[in-house]
Amino acid sequence: MIRNRLKSLYDACPQQTLDLSWALAESYGNQLGKLTYWSERKIGVDDRGDDIIEYSNFTLPGETFNYADMMVKRAEFDAQARQLIPFVEQYLKAFRATLSTIGASNLSERDRIVHYSSASRKTAESWERAIAELEMTK
Repeated sequence: MIRNRLKSLYDACPQQTLDLSWALAESYGNQLGKLTYWSERKIGVDDRGDDIIEYSNFTLPGETFNYADMMVKRAEFDAQARQLIPFVEQYLKAFRATLSTIGASNLSERDRIVHYSSASRKTAESWERAIAELEMTK
């Protein structure tokens, strides 16, 4: 729902391209990140001395999986995440193009802080890493 509103604003307000491009890239990118990030936790050691590990994903809070079940779920989530790639790339590309067109010296102090911050760059880089991993595992 919010993406539809952002897209409508994006189409209707070209002067707000910078903020709207980032908001849309962030919306799609965060969802892509949630689908592709798996955490693992060692919960013990089996009789053979091998680690017993459980896996979890942000999109399924409280649920844990063994390796085989995680791989099944991961394939499902990766398929969903691949559908988001064009949107993340489109809006991230538009965001960066707008930044380079405007130039840092012409941005307000707030925009320089928000859009040139290391946190924003790291966030965008994490989406790009997730995209690269998805494209390698096609």
